[in-house]
Amino acid sequence: RVSAPRVLVVGPPQGHAPSERLDASRSGRTRTRLPFPLVEVWRRHLTGGVEQPPVVDAQDNILAALTVPEVVKLAPDGKEIWRVRLGNAAPVVPPALTSDGTLVTVTSAGIAWGISPTGSVRFSTPLGVRGRDVDTAPLALADGGVVIAAGGALLEIDRDGAIRARTALDPRPGSVDSRVSGALLTGPAGDGKGPSFAGTLFTTESGSVFLWRPPGAPRKLG
Repeated sequence: RVSAPRVLVVGPPQGHAPSERLDASRSGRTRTRLPFPLVEVWRRHLTGGVEQPPVVDAQDNILAALTVPEVVKLAPDGKEIWRVRLGNAAPVVPPALTSDGTLVTVTSAGIAWGISPTGSVRFSTPLGVRGRDVDTAPLALADGGVVIAAGGALLEIDRDGAIRARTALDPRPGSVDSRVSGALLTGPAGDGKGPSFAGTLFTTESGSVFLWRPPGAPRKLG
């Protein structure tokens, strides 16, 4: 079957802080030294307010999800580059940058929005989950996709916004591992001599650590 070619950008997300944990592995650390002493370079009031940590792209632009149904992109000097409306529901978690520079955020309506670097909407994908159950930023993957956790559900969407994998933890009442808690992590690829843990690592409210590697089900590591 003949189909149109598609460009896939492979590699770590573009930017110094592609997610709220600063890098693609969400280590919470950065190698960039802060200037000392700190000097205020600019200040800008954003209508709607900001409660979620912004992200910074490879050009030092700042992208922020607002408390209203909008995301905004600011230049390094603080000037507004664009502002995009996200339907009628505001983002509930910090956004993440994919490897091709797409900004991905999830709203309280349970919809994942993908915004291109130029400010156009690339996709708006209903996830089939309650938006209020999403409490951690999407995890950007090397192939341009992202992983999203909502309560006991995990979804993987590709760079075009299509859901390519979905799984769920034990939903039975009383299960100690029924809900994802905390940040999502990219598992190490391994050295080829032992087990490979490439996939998405996450913890549950009980403190258990799981690995999810689609199309398989989550596997408890400890």
